[in-house]
Amino acid sequence: MLFSSSKATPLKEASVEFTDSQKTETWSDSDGSLLDFSEHQNIPALSSCRGGHCGACAVQLLEGEVIYEPQPTAEVGGREVLLCCAKPVTAHIKLKI
Repeated sequence: MLFSSSKATPLKEASVEFTDSQKTETWSDSDGSLLDFSEHQNIPALSSCRGGHCGACAVQLLEGEVIYEPQPTAEVGGREVLLCCAKPVTAHIKLKI
């Protein structure tokens, strides 16, 4: 399962593994979206609208689950997530970036 139900809430803290960058860092709820977090970790991510409308920040979610806050309007592929509005709901997630 990639996405949790709308009743799920983001964790206070989660381990985020960036496979292409070969880094694993600890995300906390104060870090905001996974896009904000990746940028703070100096991991380059494509983005444009930062609101889930364009799909530019889509990456593959290899492990774990996320929730969207806010709910995006852009469509993504089956194993893709939009970093700009995604937050972890499992203790570990793995992103192909």
